[in-house]
Amino acid sequence: MSTSQSSFEVTSAFVRTACANFASLEDRGEEFIEECANNLPRLNADTFAKVLMSRLPRNLRERGIESIDHVVWDFVVQNSRLGAAILKLHNVGLEDTALKNRTAQDSLFSNHFLKNTECLSGRPNAVLDDIEDQLGAYMYEDEEGLGIIRAGSAAVGIRGRHKE
Repeated sequence: MSTSQSSFEVTSAFVRTACANFASLEDRGEEFIEECANNLPRLNADTFAKVLMSRLPRNLRERGIESIDHVVWDFVVQNSRLGAAILKLHNVGLEDTALKNRTAQDSLFSNHFLKNTECLSGRPNAVLDDIEDQLGAYMYEDEEGLGIIRAGSAAVGIRGRHKE
């Protein structure tokens, strides 16, 4: 597995581009974009990317993937800082000070993210019940808090993928 990361840096231009390309960020409005663009140190992705990449080999082994010597994992490592910055823009991960104190089994998700996740769980009154089916990405967290058990994209629509 390659250990080199891209030379990606969080800039105001990155924030504006990300907010224009992710509807979930664009919907937060210009004030959110300005706040993020003016507070770039909060979006520094180095610590989050480092923690994510330190967990990758163990997580793959636990899922029966013995070799991480593959172009896909090279891509993940090379783009880990970009991915971590996008997750930080979405307020998914913990703050850096909290990340540094986590064990390998602890969740990296912020309480804000866990409490506000839009859900197609089939439970009554799910957030997206009354919204037309959407294309996009999905993530299933284990009900017992063991972590993400499946993630991907849904070109057939999120509800269609959920039924599968």
